[in-house]
Amino acid sequence: MTPNDDSSTVLAVCALLASSTLLFFGTGPHPICWLTWFAPLPVLLFAAHSPALPTFGIASLSWFIGGLNMWHYFRGLGIPTGAAIMIILLPSCIFGAIVLIHGQLILRRQLWQAALVVPALWVFYEYLFSIVVSHRTFGNLGYTQMDCLLVLRLASAVGIWGVSFCVLLLPASAAAFLSTRGSKMQLVKALSVVGSAFLIAGTIHLVSRSHANKLATNRDIPDYRQIFDRNTVMIPMRDGVRLYTEIYTPKNGLMQPMPFLMERTAYTLEGDATHYTTNLADFAEMFADRYIFVFQEIRGRYSSEGQFVLFRPPRDSSDQHATDEATDTYDTIDWLLQNIPNNNGRAGLVGISYSGWLATMALLEPHPALRAISEQASPADQLLGDDFHHNGAFRLSYGFECTATMEPSRTSFTFPFDKRDMFDWYLALGPLSNINALYVHDKLPTWNNFFAHPNYDEFWKKRAFHRYLSELKPAVPILNVAGWWDPEDFYGPVTIYENLEANELDHRNYLVIGPWNHAGWMRTHGTKLSVVDFGSDTGAFFRQKIEAPWFAYWLHGTGALPVKEATIFETGSNQWKSYEVWPPRSGITRSKLYLRANGHLSFDPSSDRENAFDSYISDPANPVPYRQRPVEVTYSTGSRWHTWLLQDQRFLQNRPDTLTWFTDPLTENLTISGDIVAHLFASTTGTDSDWIVKLIDVYPDKYPQDPNLEGYELIVSDEVLRGRFHESFEDPKPLVPNQVTNFTIDLHTNDHTFLKSHRILVQVQSSWFPLIDRNPQKYVPNIFLATPADYQKATQRIYHSQQYPSNVEIPIRTQ
Repeated sequence: MTPNDDSSTVLAVCALLASSTLLFFGTGPHPICWLTWFAPLPVLLFAAHSPALPTFGIASLSWFIGGLNMWHYFRGLGIPTGAAIMIILLPSCIFGAIVLIHGQLILRRQLWQAALVVPALWVFYEYLFSIVVSHRTFGNLGYTQMDCLLVLRLASAVGIWGVSFCVLLLPASAAAFLSTRGSKMQLVKALSVVGSAFLIAGTIHLVSRSHANKLATNRDIPDYRQIFDRNTVMIPMRDGVRLYTEIYTPKNGLMQPMPFLMERTAYTLEGDATHYTTNLADFAEMFADRYIFVFQEIRGRYSSEGQFVLFRPPRDSSDQHATDEATDTYDTIDWLLQNIPNNNGRAGLVGISYSGWLATMALLEPHPALRAISEQASPADQLLGDDFHHNGAFRLSYGFECTATMEPSRTSFTFPFDKRDMFDWYLALGPLSNINALYVHDKLPTWNNFFAHPNYDEFWKKRAFHRYLSELKPAVPILNVAGWWDPEDFYGPVTIYENLEANELDHRNYLVIGPWNHAGWMRTHGTKLSVVDFGSDTGAFFRQKIEAPWFAYWLHGTGALPVKEATIFETGSNQWKSYEVWPPRSGITRSKLYLRANGHLSFDPSSDRENAFDSYISDPANPVPYRQRPVEVTYSTGSRWHTWLLQDQRFLQNRPDTLTWFTDPLTENLTISGDIVAHLFASTTGTDSDWIVKLIDVYPDKYPQDPNLEGYELIVSDEVLRGRFHESFEDPKPLVPNQVTNFTIDLHTNDHTFLKSHRILVQVQSSWFPLIDRNPQKYVPNIFLATPADYQKATQRIYHSQQYPSNVEIPIRTQ
């Protein structure tokens, strides 16, 4: 062996060890993402000084060894050894061929071509691979970069392909620069062109998204500089963490002391070119009443210090040094009172969705100056009825997309999905465990909590408001606001209102429900939602006639209370109603709509024999879509998520795995006011099952008032129950195959008039995908850990007999 051979061997071994080690720890289930950027560099440098065959061998072997970090995952899925080897071997050979081409171009002094060919060919391979298989595993480098803010921003602008391109461009360019051959100037020029292209693409993306956001608002934005003086401050909390806060004081405000009206948020306060936050637009109707508006980014988000915890649980009050959202609110109000001049010593708190939850948290330890709270669409219980679960059934698309948006970094992030239709993406995903294995690699704390807490244990109870509010006598007046067609948090405000009612004696607990989707009362005119026209601007009515005078009464001490305890919009008849309490306790008759043979729905119970039933086959491989396809990413531009609850349900009429029962056309108006409950007598051949029940208003086939609504099937109320929880959310149990079981499903409260000549429809199905994750229909202790073999077909039976009278119980208003 010659000295040159010895030197080449040493270089080969060093390159192999370095690249394979960096790749092993830079990718896989628990990656140190930045190591991936340097992993190809040693073999790329080796390629510039070695013959073709050794180059290909060393590069391929380095990738193969690095890829072994996925071995336990492949074996855990039951993939045969030979198939697992091939899954790792394919990208290894591709990588080896690309490194070989890079080395040959270096030898020919073609530096800029060498720098670009590596990322270009790799992305081309990833693209071809994505066509063959629905979900890339080890093949896509982009998904190893979830912890890296720089490439996360890039992914939002140019997509996952751009991330992979940049990850490989860095080592390929470095190897070209370190070469002693070729023109470095041409390389610099080529990289400048590529960088400019990415910059232009990112700029176009950001501009188009900004333009789309501006088009999405229906209200003109004034020049706030003419109305408010803006001040920013980092307000210190009791533990020393400082929270970024923007304060807007009305110009010429020294004429009279003013109250604070504050909104705390987990989202950015980023404003327009004037730097004034666009959040001010939600309070335009209150400008005339003169408030000092305060907006704050909560700890760990955007410009605030500290660590962010999604839905941070209340602190242990025995620990005086512990903090939570209630103490942060308290400390903020205390600082404002002492440091902002010309205040009247009163503060109000308002918020929608997550901000509504933050506002409700303030009830637990309210500052003495806090005189009014309005939680709007606040979640109340994340396992029973809000964002992440309904009755124990996991809300897959929203749960993943929410955590993937909020938890990778301090700022919101757009996960780079590679399909247009999320139905296809989630179905091809397979078991839920694949999200960690393929994409986020245990980096999302809340996603990991879903896996660790599949049942209603102390983790969820500690984060639910019932434990705290049901024993609380409200010290601060609270205005709870909900929308009938809110796809995220209808359950929350109603539940908060009900919990506070238990000890409410001083008329401080108020409820408003209108014909809105999520936050629709603040961001739209409210005259029409999707295809349904309500005949008046319900959003303006709320802002001008309810919210503004309600806060003025409590914070300024002016005017009179504008509402009774409950102000409810009655859909169908399209009119506002006022009640002393909700649901109303008088003038209500509870009646049952019975499921009957031949798809008939009647107030008369069935006279059928014991085993009368309708049946269908539920197949997890072919789940029922929850809305019309394509199912867009939840918060993407043009997404129909916000109005899917109003979509015409006739899109399911030809599916054999959905059952329907109709009444005859009504001969007179029928109004329901209060709680709706489904009693489903059902059986399954499996040992677990989901049951989805919808109460639907069917428009007449001839509807001259609006031909677009002829025959339209409009959801009035709906809900899902995961069968394993039908006796207890804390202690799930498998269902007994083929045993008839009474499933009680709360369809929640409503105030709706089914007009004369309309029909009432009840619809039942066992999947609602990908809103709800697929039930394997075979009982497993933790569905989040189910394997592909656990998913099986099941025959579902819905009974309608004298012994098993399936029905929907409705509160009919009689006066």
